[in-house]
Amino acid sequence: MVCDLPAKVPLNRVLFQIAPDQVNFRPRVTVENASRRQESAGEISRVRVNRAGTLVTSEDLAVDIAGSFPQIIISVDNEDNPPLTILSAQPLTIERRVILNRRGRRL
Repeated sequence: MVCDLPAKVPLNRVLFQIAPDQVNFRPRVTVENASRRQESAGEISRVRVNRAGTLVTSEDLAVDIAGSFPQIIISVDNEDNPPLTILSAQPLTIERRVILNRRGRRL
């Protein structure tokens, strides 16, 4: 999956939305820049288990990445498991603000 991004926008992570009916997965995810150099790697997961009548759910659908890239290439390695239905992969950034006081100086 290839994502074109605005220039010079610093990324913080990539958040995936996986079809809600898909559970109990943990594939490896790699994120590369346009030159195919690996910038980040990690795993996404969703686990649902019923233990003695109690439903236990754990979900981690984000991969951390740091830097500014005009394009990223995302690869998901499902190994021999069925492919995931990825509804979206959303690059996210940390919101940064400059706040000025009344005299025009930074706080």
